[in-house]
Amino acid sequence: MNVNVKLASGMSDQKKGDVKSQNRWCGSCGDKLALDHPGIHCKQSHHLCTDCSQSFKNSVFNIGLDAFPPKCSFCACHVDVLSFERQLNGTDESGERSQYLTYMMMQQLEDGEVLSNCPFCPFFCTRFVEAAQLNFVHCQSPDCGKVSCSLCCKECVPVDDDSEEDESVRLGMAEHFACACALIPASNCIPALLAPVRT
Repeated sequence: MNVNVKLASGMSDQKKGDVKSQNRWCGSCGDKLALDHPGIHCKQSHHLCTDCSQSFKNSVFNIGLDAFPPKCSFCACHVDVLSFERQLNGTDESGERSQYLTYMMMQQLEDGEVLSNCPFCPFFCTRFVEAAQLNFVHCQSPDCGKVSCSLCCKECVPVDDDSEEDESVRLGMAEHFACACALIPASNCIPALLAPVRT
């Protein structure tokens, strides 16, 4: 009987230990957190309350691309992606979700690959660096479909002349070849290489 009492008391001590080990605290402000709290956490069990999670999220966005993917302030391992995404603005009026996706995508690019986005809608794509076509974004969004210059971010206004055979002129791209020359030193800029040759 004495053995059973010892085993029972040992089991209750173990349950108390388990409950203590399941307590979570905000690593920043020290507030006690629920086991299923909506704040940010990392794989090493560092947790932040919702207020501190918002501050952490804002600091990550203020740092910019170098802070992505987000890392724990305590141990520098990656934070749980879903817990970070929960902190983003739900309506995306501030553009947080778009900015987050852009930063995360940019971290995944291969050598020679660039991220091009439409300045008029959320569409973006990845492309490998190539000649003059890199200057233009052909939006594939059914609601937009605009062609824009990736250097000046202005729309290429199509020409109404159906008889125009040159596609770059017809799509309004020809006037934006000068944008590339503005970025390239004058000695290296050869407009004939950038603009298509008319025959």
